[in-house]
Amino acid sequence: MRHAKSDWSQNCSDFERRLSKRGRRSAKRIGRWIKKQQIRPQKILVSPAHRALKTAELLCQEASIKAEAIEIIPEIYQASEEDLYRLLRQVPDKFESVIIIGHNPSLEGLLKSLVINAPLIPENGKLLPTASVAHITIPPNWHTLALKQGFLHSITRPRSLFHTTETERN
Repeated sequence: MRHAKSDWSQNCSDFERRLSKRGRRSAKRIGRWIKKQQIRPQKILVSPAHRALKTAELLCQEASIKAEAIEIIPEIYQASEEDLYRLLRQVPDKFESVIIIGHNPSLEGLLKSLVINAPLIPENGKLLPTASVAHITIPPNWHTLALKQGFLHSITRPRSLFHTTETERN
């Protein structure tokens, strides 16, 4: 999952940038979708960047996932696609479902290299816009994970789920 939309109007470092209002709504919307789909990640590996961490917190809140599932991984912040791949191979096999919340272009690169069924690139060229989540099934042993072993079920973007309601605006 890519972090939700950040607020570029703030005078702060990239690392400290906060979520925009739209970003907060999108993270919550994806959290509700994850809950509705009965996707139950046991571990959420997240970049320490403020916008990524806040995305994880809001997702957990809406999906009824305990905050203890969140694990901050400093290397995700400036990770390459290869770094993320190595990170997945280190996940203990006791975790059947994991979410990585991080940044592009490494997440898009990881997605393309993990799945056997290549995703269609939208006209705008953004495979994983902010707050989008790719649902992938991979073989059961993380440490033996190889490239092109995963199956992409879907890429879900917050805007595709439903129209904004009054309760979301608050």
